[in-house]
Amino acid sequence: MKDIVYESHFQKILFSKEDFIFEIEWENTIELEDEIYREEVESQLETFEQYQGRGLLIDTSTFVFGIVPKTQEWAAEHVFPRA
Repeated sequence: MKDIVYESHFQKILFSKEDFIFEIEWENTIELEDEIYREEVESQLETFEQYQGRGLLIDTSTFVFGIVPKTQEWAAEHVFPRA
């Protein structure tokens, strides 16, 4: 069974207590802006740290937001070390 552990207008994070796996489902990404994207990624990290999962599946089949180089650099510096 998967529980919704975070939900916003742009994403839903589900967590399986049986196998400690997260699933992220992005939605409405055509409406995203750079700063909101960063906030959503921060929310992901906070959720992962809170539940201490072992794995992650991300559904990007409807993800249409273009991640600009500046945000890619931000992710490399601030997100990947925490992931």
